[in-house]
Amino acid sequence: MKKTFLAKVKDIIEKYQLLTVGDGVVIGVSGGPDSMALLHSLAALRAEFKLKLWVVHINHCLRGEEADREAAFVEELAGSWEVSSKVYRVEVKALAQQWRCSLEEAGHRVRYQLLEDWARECGCARIAVAHHALDQAETVLENLLRGSGLQGLGGMYYGRGSIIRPLLGLTREEINAYLAENRISFCLDSSNQKPIYLRNRIRLELIPHLVGQYNPKLIQALNRMSEIIRVENDLLEDLTSEAACRCVVPEGTEPATRTEPALYPSAARAVILLIPQLLAESIAIQRRLVRRILGEIGGGLRQFSYSHIESILELATNSIGGRRVYLPGNIQGRREYNRLVIEPRAVRRKKD
Repeated sequence: MKKTFLAKVKDIIEKYQLLTVGDGVVIGVSGGPDSMALLHSLAALRAEFKLKLWVVHINHCLRGEEADREAAFVEELAGSWEVSSKVYRVEVKALAQQWRCSLEEAGHRVRYQLLEDWARECGCARIAVAHHALDQAETVLENLLRGSGLQGLGGMYYGRGSIIRPLLGLTREEINAYLAENRISFCLDSSNQKPIYLRNRIRLELIPHLVGQYNPKLIQALNRMSEIIRVENDLLEDLTSEAACRCVVPEGTEPATRTEPALYPSAARAVILLIPQLLAESIAIQRRLVRRILGEIGGGLRQFSYSHIESILELATNSIGGRRVYLPGNIQGRREYNRLVIEPRAVRRKKD
């Protein structure tokens, strides 16, 4: 017998242990079809899991009255389903200029930051977002086009930290059918139909071409591939953590005295790697370890590329001391004898 949409959502929640009974859940709701299906399905499962639900909507202030109408729509509908809501208004364009990044990047950063802020405010352990199988395929293709490694090709996780994705294994067609069956209203973001962003071009142009000309089951194939890669990537991440215990040295501490997994310092401090121990690792682990450190110090990995990681590793293989490489995010790498130091660059004060 064919499973219902809700039964599939429940299966995903249980298989990936996304929720436990009594959890508080903040739901990111844009008002679009995917997030409305997520909100409705979690509200329908609320009694069974004894969930405490909150809706968070973020108005990026990029589409004028259209965005204002969406915010009002989400508030009204959430209230009709007896779910409390919180609406933020954020000038994302100004933040993009301040952070010197794209509108997409600024929107992504502020969205997850505000979701996490509100989850802490109301004591919720989980943050649910409405990514589905097509979103996963887009993510994998976008990362492939950027020359990503295994982590990027693995795409998004069903659950990672506080973030959960109960719809990730479901198709757009299944979501649309659920909305129609339950007569659930939604909004359509007009900017999603404009091929001005890479993500939109992948959705509107590349995927339809690949599905029509090469593989009609492309979405399923990419989701299956990403699932395999995520499992294998997790194994490599465990091996990288073990290597960190051997190679990463807090100031004044030799690796032989360390028994716990490596804990990376804050961006205000340096990370020191012992070069002989680092070079004893496979090149795959070396790259992963440097990449992880750059992500910790730099607050993320989007600004770093393959060439940045290789430039750090070249310091380890070149025996000339005193050399430095400069990376985005005001980060530098330098060699001191048999040690490789990755650190924020000191900010020089202007003389009065």
